[in-house]
Amino acid sequence: MINNRCSDTDSHKELNPAEKRSSERRVQKTLQAFSAFINPFEVEDGLVSLASGLKVQEDVADDLLFGTSTTVSRNDCLKLESFVCKLYGKTSCTSVDKARHDIVRQRFKGKKGAILCNGGLDLCQMPPCSRVLSLHILRANFQTLIWRNAVFQNPSIPKPEDNGWQRNSANELEVQWFKDAFIPDELHDIVTEEICTRTDEETYDDDSFDSDFLDDSSEDEEDIATDDEDGV
Repeated sequence: MINNRCSDTDSHKELNPAEKRSSERRVQKTLQAFSAFINPFEVEDGLVSLASGLKVQEDVADDLLFGTSTTVSRNDCLKLESFVCKLYGKTSCTSVDKARHDIVRQRFKGKKGAILCNGGLDLCQMPPCSRVLSLHILRANFQTLIWRNAVFQNPSIPKPEDNGWQRNSANELEVQWFKDAFIPDELHDIVTEEICTRTDEETYDDDSFDSDFLDDSSEDEEDIATDDEDGV
């Protein structure tokens, strides 16, 4: 990738030792940040080809230089969000929420534009929503910050609780997936009512099955008793 850039400017020019070392350090930092950002995502092998992956990496090399600051700017978050859209094949999207919407509509779209719920969807094929991604970016930056400061004896490291983690009841660190409620307040009553309705229907079916089973058992017992009396 570096050699291609050099050949674009001057095919006969070679990097001097200082420039080579600088370029090598840049590539190492980019790969380090790229690894921290990509690994937690379960992207299928066929989703991003090697060629497109390298192209995406080159396009966002500057934005993937994590760990130089304890915070990530809003502008960098937006660029990284666009980068994630490219990973999932939505090159024209800059919003992961929009990309998720497009994937669902493409999968379930009916003839008249209505959403048809007649199949399944592998969630691994969808990018994370913006709320999940924002916390993931903080974790990636935090991890890279620790790696870059590993050579110092007493580095200044921020709290993990401010960078995408939270503590559970046992005071152990765990991943924080959401900052807000999983279900918006506007939909909470609707979703809860739907769940309760389904639960009631399943309970009713179970009761009906038990009742039918008991009735059949009683009839069988009566038949057996009648046969015994006839035999006597």
